[in-house]
Amino acid sequence: MSIMEIDEDLYEDILNEVRKQTLDTFELERLQSFYNNNQDIALPAFQALSVAKKLIHNHPSAAHIFAVIAIEVGLKDVLLKPLISGLLINASFSEIIASAIIGNKGLDRIKPLLKIILEHPKITDINNASIINLDTYRRSGINKNYWEELTEIYKTRNKILHKAVEVDEETAQHAYVVASTFFNDLFHEIIKSLGFDYSFEEDGKIK
Repeated sequence: MSIMEIDEDLYEDILNEVRKQTLDTFELERLQSFYNNNQDIALPAFQALSVAKKLIHNHPSAAHIFAVIAIEVGLKDVLLKPLISGLLINASFSEIIASAIIGNKGLDRIKPLLKIILEHPKITDINNASIINLDTYRRSGINKNYWEELTEIYKTRNKILHKAVEVDEETAQHAYVVASTFFNDLFHEIIKSLGFDYSFEEDGKIK
């Protein structure tokens, strides 16, 4: 096992430890410092999203894959990794440790960690704000919650990659819209509820 890999047993131990320690160790200053020092953190995700948009009409299957790449990088590197850094006292090692915790975990494995952090009382009580509930948040006019939509487009991505399934333009467009929602709505609402007002430049730079 390399320094950037964590097995399932250790991952479960980490989840349990995060549940215990979030109240005492989470510091908004560390989270804010992370974003201030890494304003380009979302650029790779935005580049993937831009590629997805360009490919939708002529290469929808490829567009779908790039949309999912944008979501995954957004969830892991733009949101979850900074949140984990808010838990880690030693700033020098926080990014390394956060990367190891997240590793190559799939969507279903990072959700519990994200929920533990976002739903902890110390975080939800900030500014008397209500953190977005990952199980109930819905895009306007959509019956399914956002996480259900994510799960669906991930499954479609896997079919493209592992079964050579082709998707149509409508399916690729849906994946692109779901990915865009993370950056335009979900990320901003979560960060705003934590007391910050970060948003993205057109090229994806945090401001």
